[in-house]
Amino acid sequence: MDTKTAAEKWGCKDRDVQNWCRSGFVDGAVMEKRKWLIPDDAQRPLDRKLQKEILWQILQWKDSHQKRVDLTCWGISDDGIVNYIALLLGAYLRNAPGVAEIRDLDDLELTERGFSLLGYGKEAEAESLPKVIRWSASAAGVFAANFASESLRQLAGLS
Repeated sequence: MDTKTAAEKWGCKDRDVQNWCRSGFVDGAVMEKRKWLIPDDAQRPLDRKLQKEILWQILQWKDSHQKRVDLTCWGISDDGIVNYIALLLGAYLRNAPGVAEIRDLDDLELTERGFSLLGYGKEAEAESLPKVIRWSASAAGVFAANFASESLRQLAGLS
């Protein structure tokens, strides 16, 4: 596919796809006759916009108890969501206090860095934060991405 098709599929701008290809963020993308050719099964890179969207959807899921994180408008299948969430573990997400094994999204919480990415830094007053963001931002330990990925796959019923 070309960059325009990838941009439509991934819910972003053509220019973003060109920049990702140029920077090497799209696996298998090659420049041919001054155009980028991208494999049909290439995955959308995890940029800041997508990181924010995933974090917000997890917060909405926790707050409203909706049972699905939907990233299809970003060109990400239900199977792919697990991989993107696993990439956010450690930096932006961690297991909640007292949770040894991640079984569903309620077992995750945002790290301080995750709150910061969404615009809620240390200075934010607890009362000014949406209800779901008031949950604790402190816990110990982070699972290895492959273990968390497998746990999330089981949650999504993909294994």
